[in-house]
Amino acid sequence: MNKEKLIPPFVMLAATAIVAVVTYVRDFPFATWLIIVISVMVLFLFLGEVITQMILYFIKMNERRKREEEQRAEREQNPDRVLDGDNNPVSDLPPVR
Repeated sequence: MNKEKLIPPFVMLAATAIVAVVTYVRDFPFATWLIIVISVMVLFLFLGEVITQMILYFIKMNERRKREEEQRAEREQNPDRVLDGDNNPVSDLPPVR
């Protein structure tokens, strides 16, 4: 299971729990308390999704850098070998049909 999918609900639940307890202890009227809690749930669910997208972006960037470094290292080891975009050797022979 993708652990990244669990980030938004945990962020939302943690923030909502804190706000719910604080507003309850400060004795907010129920209608106001309910509006605040629901607003916080929506806001922090959105923020959790933004955090998840940022994490996935950085993971993808790190994977891309790692692939580029591996390709660079392979080119340094075999300078005469030319590779295409899929890391396959390029041949001077015409394509087979």
